Amino acid sequence: MARPILLHSDIRLCRHRDLLRLADHPVVLTTANGLLQILAPPDMRGRVLSIFLMISFGAQPIAALLIGVAADAFTPMGAVLLNGALMIAAAGALVGLRSGLLSWEARQTMTGAAAGPPSR
Repeated sequence: MARPILLHSDIRLCRHRDLLRLADHPVVLTTANGLLQILAPPDMRGRVLSIFLMISFGAQPIAALLIGVAADAFTPMGAVLLNGALMIAAAGALVGLRSGLLSWEARQTMTGAAAGPPSR
């Protein structure tokens, strides 16, 4: 007897995975955005955030194209596994090359609670 392609439990698992995927993107972007605002020098904050947003949203179509090519060359699951392995390798290389990233400390840029934007 042939096994059906998708079982009911597989469909529920896919729905849960999609809900988690929808929840992680805003969390990652909000955390990265907050870290950039804290760690960037006040006079460069706008430039740093604009470059971050340009790269993060501009890279999505390119990444989708590369994932599509990888899915055609391998299988869709193979493309996802390849992407995960590359991300783990990139994170390991980043931490290996820049060990200071493991102990981020925000510089004190403002004195007092009523401090406004930096003066020019």
